[in-house]
This record gives sequence, C-alpha cells and structure tokens, in this order.
Amino acid sequence: MVLLILSLLGISCSQEKADEMAGAKEINYGGREAAAGFANPANPQDSAGRLHNEILDALEDYNLKVKSVAGIAAVVDSVAATRRAIGLACGNTPLSARVPEITALADGSVSLVRVLEASAMGPGAKSSISGFANSMEQLGDDSYDDIWLAIIAYEAGVLDSSAFSAGEKEVMLAAASVVRYSVQRKKRKDKDWETSVSIAAVVSGEAESQCSRLKMAAAVVLCRENGIRK
Repeated sequence: MVLLILSLLGISCSQEKADEMAGAKEINYGGREAAAGFANPANPQDSAGRLHNEILDALEDYNLKVKSVAGIAAVVDSVAATRRAIGLACGNTPLSARVPEITALADGSVSLVRVLEASAMGPGAKSSISGFANSMEQLGDDSYDDIWLAIIAYEAGVLDSSAFSAGEKEVMLAAASVVRYSVQRKKRKDKDWETSVSIAAVVSGEAESQCSRLKMAAAVVLCRENGIRK
C-alpha cells in the first residue's frame, strides 16, 4: 500500500522503509486520536501544521468580526505573535505586505498551478508537490487512516530523496504537515478540506520564513471559510 502511494507520487522508497512506515501507523494510532492529532515526529517541519491549526483554532474561540482580507491578515499576525514558544521565529514581515497574494488565493484567481509556475523550485519538486496535491484530492473521501498513511509516506519519500534541495524539502515537508494537520482539523470541526489552496499558500511563501508561510496559509483558509474575497 505504502509503495503504491509513493510510486503514484513519483517518490522512490525501499521495502524496508515502507514496512517501517506501516508499522508506525499502528504504533501512533492512539496518539493520533488523542491531543497529538496527526503528528509525525519523523518530519522535521511537523510543527508547521501544528502552528497552522493553533492559529485557526484560536480564532474560532470568538466571533470573527473582520470582513476584509486586510483584517484577516491583521488578526492572524496578532495570534501568531503569541505562539513563538513552539520554536518558530514570527518576527518577520507582517501579512499586511501580502494582502494582494492572500486575496488572489482566497478568490481563486490564482491556483496551485500558477503558484508552482512562478516558484523558484526545480521541475522535480514542482511535479512532486502537484502530484501530492492531486493524490490528496482523490483521497478526500477515504478513511483518515488511509489519508494519514499516504501523507507520512510522502513525507518519508521526500526525506529520503536526493533529488530535492534542502530548501525544496523544507517547503514540501511544511506543506505536507499543514495538509496532515488540516485533515485532523476537518475531522474535529467538520470543515471543508481544500488541500490545493493550503499547499499553494505555503509554496507561495517559499522565500519567506516558515512562520510567514504558515500565517499565509491560515489567512487564506480563514478568508475562504468566512466567504471573504476582498
């Protein structure tokens, strides 16, 4: 099963590694159902998805009164600034400088395809991310066990690959982590799952710090969930 998923994503992986991941699925099941959610300690960018969900969950604790993309960007900056304890430097450029990009992703005028076309990543990394996004869309109605297994299989394949640069791996693994935790949030909150939009937001901030990428993704998700397009 794991090798099939990886082959569809254009990622090579040994049988030993596949068996290891399948075993991890059984070992980590209880943790996934508990507070740890869909954690994958093997991914060095695992905190990316956790921060992404923390920002979104914090903003669900009260009635969101802002009705503009700029307003969403401001509240995301505010919430993210209080969550530096998880090890991410959030003192970078505020989201107010990226309102046009957030708006374009929120209103659908810019897709993952266009974001990848403009990306500085190599063809192999772009193709891998595109394949990952497509596979997640296809797995949208599958069991959470299958989705989780597919994501950690992708992450393991990226980590083991020599075809991607360190910078490309950082963005790819951060995007995978955001998707993995988004699945867990969808399960808890019964939210629509728009995988490609979240991935596009992370990739669009590839030149920024990890925190900037995650704030971007959180802002886009909030805009789409609340029907804010401008």
